[in-house]
Amino acid sequence: MDNFKQQLLATLEDLCKSIGTKVTTTQVIKQNDVVLNAICLSPKNSNIGSNYYVEDLFRQYQSGSTIMEIATDILRHNRNDSIFTDNALIAPFISRLSSYDFIKSHLMVRLLNLSSNNQYLLDKVYQPYLRTEDSYELAICLCIQVPELKDGNGMITVTQHLRSHWDVTDDVLFKDALLNTEATSGCRIRSIYEVLTSLTDAADILETLNNASTEPAMYVMTNNNSFNGATTILYPNELKSFADDKECNFYVLPSSTHEVILVPDTGTIDAASIKDMIVQVNQTMVSPSEVLSNQLFYYSRTDNRISIYATS
Repeated sequence: MDNFKQQLLATLEDLCKSIGTKVTTTQVIKQNDVVLNAICLSPKNSNIGSNYYVEDLFRQYQSGSTIMEIATDILRHNRNDSIFTDNALIAPFISRLSSYDFIKSHLMVRLLNLSSNNQYLLDKVYQPYLRTEDSYELAICLCIQVPELKDGNGMITVTQHLRSHWDVTDDVLFKDALLNTEATSGCRIRSIYEVLTSLTDAADILETLNNASTEPAMYVMTNNNSFNGATTILYPNELKSFADDKECNFYVLPSSTHEVILVPDTGTIDAASIKDMIVQVNQTMVSPSEVLSNQLFYYSRTDNRISIYATS
C-alpha cells in the first residue's frame, strides 16, 4: 500500500500544480482509535482541507481502478466539495470559534465508547457516561456543527485548547449542547422490521434477531438523519415516553454510534443471547470506527434510568 500511496500522491501533486490546490499527507485518529492515512487537498492560502483516506482508495485500486482514475475522481469530487466551494463561508465561521456567544447555538454532543477512544479523546472535551464497576462505558463528546456546508453538516470536535477560550462551566456547555442536539436532530423510533425491509441483507439480519429471542419485538431509535443517532438515549424524555407507551422496562442494544435497538422486557427475553449477538454484530457487521459498545443496557421505567445490564 505504501507504493500505491506514493504513486497516487505524486499524481495528485502533478495534477494540482496548475489549479493552485495544496496536497499534503497526515495520519488521522478516528473514533475508536482507528488510525487512517490521509491525503489532504486544500485551497491555496487556506489551512482547511478535505481528507481522502488511502485505505479506502487502495481498495478501489485493488478492485481495478487505475491510479489516474482514482486521482481524477478525487479532483472531480473536490470541485464540488464545500471546503472549496464554500470556503468564503467556512473561514469566517472558524475565526469565531473562540466566542461562546457565537458558538453556543452550534454545540452538539455525540456518544462514543470510552475505553476504545483513549487516543482520540486525549485532547477532547467529554463527560463519562454509564457507570461500570470501576469506570464508565461511554463518553459524551462535545462537538460543533458547521451548518453552512452545502453537502452536509460538518462536525468539529471540541478540544481542550478551544474550550479554554470559553468562560462557562462544563455543566452549561453540555446542557446547551444536548438541547441543541435534540432540537436540531430530533428522534425517530421505528419497528426494526420496518427498517430492515429496505436492506438487501435483511433476511440474514432477521434470522440472527429471531435466534436471539423468542419474541424479538425490536425498535430502532435514532435521530432524523441516522447519523450519530445513539445520542438519542441522552434525551430527557424519549426513553421514558417509549417505556410508558409499552408499559414496561426494556433492553437497549448499542447497535452502533448511529442508532440503538430497544427491546421491551416481556419476561421471555434471553438477555445472555442478546449480549452475544451484540458482540457478534460488532465484530462482523459494524465498521470498527462506529462500534459503540459490547455491553447490553437496560432502562428501568420505575427509576427512569438507563444502566448496564448484568447478564451473569
